[in-house]
Amino acid sequence: MIKYAYYDDLQAFLNFLSTYGVDNFIDIVLIRDYKSAFGTEPSESEKKAWSDLLRNIAPVFSEASLPKTTRVFIELKMPLSSARADMMLLGKKDGKVSALIIEHKGWEDKSIKIKNNKIYVGNREELHPYLQAEGYALYLQDYLVALHNAEIIYSAYLPNVQSEKLMQALSSNGEKTFNQKSVEKFIEFMRETINGGLTDKETRVFLSSPYAPSKTLVNQTVKAIKNQKSWILLDEQRLVYENIESCLEKDKKSYHKVVLIVKGGPGTGKSAIALKLLGYSLEKNLSAVHITNSSSFTTTIKGILIRAGDFKQNRLDGMFRLSHNFIKVPHNSIDIAICDEAHRFRRSTDLYPYLVSRESQVYQIINAARISVFFVDENQIVRPGESGTVNYIIEQAKRFKNIEIREYELKTQFRNAGNENFVKWLDYVLGITQEPVYAETWNKEFEFKIFADIISLEEALRKKIQEGHTARLVAGFCWPWSDPDEEGNLPEDVVIGKWRRPWNRKRPNGRKLSPINDPYFEWATRDSNQLDEVGCIYSAQGFEFDYIGVIWGNDLRLMGKKMVAEPKASYDNLIKNKNREDEDIGKLLRNTYRVLLSRGMVGCYIYFLDEETKNHFMKNLKISLG
Repeated sequence: MIKYAYYDDLQAFLNFLSTYGVDNFIDIVLIRDYKSAFGTEPSESEKKAWSDLLRNIAPVFSEASLPKTTRVFIELKMPLSSARADMMLLGKKDGKVSALIIEHKGWEDKSIKIKNNKIYVGNREELHPYLQAEGYALYLQDYLVALHNAEIIYSAYLPNVQSEKLMQALSSNGEKTFNQKSVEKFIEFMRETINGGLTDKETRVFLSSPYAPSKTLVNQTVKAIKNQKSWILLDEQRLVYENIESCLEKDKKSYHKVVLIVKGGPGTGKSAIALKLLGYSLEKNLSAVHITNSSSFTTTIKGILIRAGDFKQNRLDGMFRLSHNFIKVPHNSIDIAICDEAHRFRRSTDLYPYLVSRESQVYQIINAARISVFFVDENQIVRPGESGTVNYIIEQAKRFKNIEIREYELKTQFRNAGNENFVKWLDYVLGITQEPVYAETWNKEFEFKIFADIISLEEALRKKIQEGHTARLVAGFCWPWSDPDEEGNLPEDVVIGKWRRPWNRKRPNGRKLSPINDPYFEWATRDSNQLDEVGCIYSAQGFEFDYIGVIWGNDLRLMGKKMVAEPKASYDNLIKNKNREDEDIGKLLRNTYRVLLSRGMVGCYIYFLDEETKNHFMKNLKISLG
């Protein structure tokens, strides 16, 4: 079901504006319909943007004299996404359904700077509005069944840009970008795109269109997944996968709900199974979505597939979503939701003003999908509000009548040299479990070293890289994470004596990057300069490398015989103002270091800032310093 703030035929739209004016249209119609569609009040900046859009675009539409039954959409929401197109016209071109996406910006000459092919408005980097419109067009064509075979054209309208030099720069690569001086060309462009209107029946087909990826996109994605040799399943993984596959085969025609829960520690193959399930579901013509609550992890998965496939970079967005994207998604509108890292799903969503809901993300996903698969490791919950425990998922599932719930467990370890005892030992040393586990059960197979100084640790990792291994440095969030300077240089925030390194690069604010150009993907997949940036829990979770170097900060320390949280030592805004006696914070920090320490497939090197914590680990290792 399509969501939008406003929809009508073009003639009715123009008549209302002509009779009542822009302000009344916003106050009487647009605000009401926006609240009804999206459940929140529009912000003042949104209302200002609408006012500018309507005052600038209405005269252009009037002069264009497009067919009266051309349909107009304002704030058209992308399926399973919070993204919205400013405006879309829907009609026909030579008898075939045709759409025009228009992205409007009120930018003025004095605020725009173009540097190294990047656009800055004020001090903020912005995506070219034409590329923004292109993304919406491709997304709709790929994921909305009614538009799979339609022609979707896109353009940018910047009425306040006066400089010819700026307009040339903004159109240098053939971008269909118009201003007031080129409005006649804009009108001609519209007339070429739409020369016929839609009947009411044709409009209803669009408005009720189901969500499903196009056949071409499905074939490309399945091929890319099959080409990933690192996602081949073995033994227990294959058994669990085949059990889930048979469940999907049995239930794909059924309308009763099924929830499948797969438990497994780090390195047991949860993510590989999730991606194989996505490929299988798409091959079987099921509408399938891969869901996480980690933007960095999802981006990197998309980047890997894009690099392996032969499709455009931004065409996987509809298959890979974040867990906050399911507010008000219609009941059973998706065949299968594949939820990786589901322990990180939240009890509510508060991304004001666009995505706000007090409802559980787990509940919203189960509501949206006929079959939901949740991959869970409860000891990887690392932030306040994350709630994806097995019991919580079952509790939310039981809110639905006649629901079937099945549980599976993965125990075989494919990380940490294939030794599950290393993770069990970590759990014991961190105080997550109480049953003693001894280093002798794993240390002949997995290389674990404690270093007296960070420089020696880094040198040891560099030797491993020279031998052909992959390696990364990660740390507890115990230093500030600063933005790059004006030249793009990263501040060296992580400081230990004379040793200094920057955190991994953040995403630019307000700019959507293709996955293979995203700094999180670049950090996780680079072959060169592997140790130049330090990763944190939010960039490292979900990934694995041959060797991991961990800097253990002062946010979790041994005091007496217990690991105690020191929130004041943290620079994580969700942690630093908490009380050290808060057991939940201690648990989250223990889980954080558990995740960081279990990223290595062959070995883990560690440096402690706190002497007592280091001695605690050494006592449990009974080894000397490296």
